[in-house]
Amino acid sequence: MKRKPVSHWITVWNQSHTNIRTVTPKYRNRTMWLTVPAAVSGERVRLRFSNKEGCTTLQIIQAAVCVDGGERQMVRFCGKEQLVLEIGEECYSDEIPLHIEAGQYLSVFAAFRGDVTSGNCIAAHVQCSKDGNFVYAPQMDISRRGFPDSYWGNLPGIPAISGAEVLTDEAPEVIVCFGDSITQQSTWTVPLERMLNDNGHPAIVLNAGIGGNRLLLGAPEAALQVFGPAAMERFERDVLGVEGVTAVIFALGTNDIGWIRKPEDVETAGADAVFAGLKSLAVKAHERNLTVYAATLTPRNGSLDYNPEQEQERLRLNGMIRSADCFDRVIDFAEATADAADPGILAPYCDSGDHLHPSALGGRKMACCAKDAITDADR
Repeated sequence: MKRKPVSHWITVWNQSHTNIRTVTPKYRNRTMWLTVPAAVSGERVRLRFSNKEGCTTLQIIQAAVCVDGGERQMVRFCGKEQLVLEIGEECYSDEIPLHIEAGQYLSVFAAFRGDVTSGNCIAAHVQCSKDGNFVYAPQMDISRRGFPDSYWGNLPGIPAISGAEVLTDEAPEVIVCFGDSITQQSTWTVPLERMLNDNGHPAIVLNAGIGGNRLLLGAPEAALQVFGPAAMERFERDVLGVEGVTAVIFALGTNDIGWIRKPEDVETAGADAVFAGLKSLAVKAHERNLTVYAATLTPRNGSLDYNPEQEQERLRLNGMIRSADCFDRVIDFAEATADAADPGILAPYCDSGDHLHPSALGGRKMACCAKDAITDADR
């Protein structure tokens, strides 16, 4: 007798939270409308909300969801319509009976009272209303379709919500891309999901990038809290805590090396220290039966404040990653994006213009490189 598939929660969209008090648009006393794609089908959904990195109390006065512009259904929290999260708190919504098919879009509406200071900025369709509660307002257009490859240079702030999950009996690979702004910009994460599915590898690719994020240390000063807590610190929450996760891609280290200012910094932020951190996270991931991919650091000569000592550490770290046996696969982003004549810089067509962040074309090159590493593991 064929065993009936077991229903389980799968994360279809997420973001890693950081402090967004300086990010626009501002959602004080306004309504958010967020639209995210669902890669699996199911009959129930639930949402995760967070004030983990906020500096003010989060107050949601009303929230609702709908599928592809259909009837909006109220979101409740322990049976209540409103939610209050103090600084550092997070919670799930109640389960919402809602039929959704793979390929459809889930819209989330949330009206806030006061400031909202925990969230992130990743590629997504998000809109901010004028002042007021527009959760059920008919004039709020929800006909928008599609999903961007990235919002390079114009990432919108997405407040309060940290994830959307579907109860399903499907079992795609769920890959968390654990990185910094090069990941946050979504130039490689969004096309990677498309490439994997087009190549017969069912997968959900989740973006756990935070701009400016470092592996070993948190934001270097209070004014830069938007850079988030150290990746070592947030790994449990942003990778191991993701429902349905099966694999992780480590794409971190460039900001650790980029903050080296004097010789003694090499000991705490150089190649040896970063590699040791990645290795320790790989052990934790393997203990949870996750497949671990490690990405080399892309070239950045010519970027702001970058110097030869930092480049030496980048090259050393990439060599250590390539030869390591603690990762299941290596994704060579450096090779995929480097200029053929000068591998210390991004190829012109891969450079967004700041000599650090890959362009949309560079992101697709990275996605293709990641796709090859992931699908090679199938053989």
